[in-house]
Amino acid sequence: MVYVGIFRNRGQLLPGEDEALDYAITRLGLAPAEGWDRVDKPLFLRYFALADFLSGDWIAYPSWKEYEREQTERGDAAGNA
Repeated sequence: MVYVGIFRNRGQLLPGEDEALDYAITRLGLAPAEGWDRVDKPLFLRYFALADFLSGDWIAYPSWKEYEREQTERGDAAGNA
């Protein structure tokens, strides 16, 4: 998934799940005693609803290619208006 910031996060991109999770962890102020290197992030994501956490100020795209396709289409639509 690719997350594109809107509203207060406008202009920010989270190009993958790892970056999105790191962003969420930082926003929540989480800090495991032994550091994140020892945390099983895929297991953590099973129990943490990342998409729900990011649903307010972020638009989710299935891939970078989908994001770029939509941007191209929007640019074409704006140019043809």
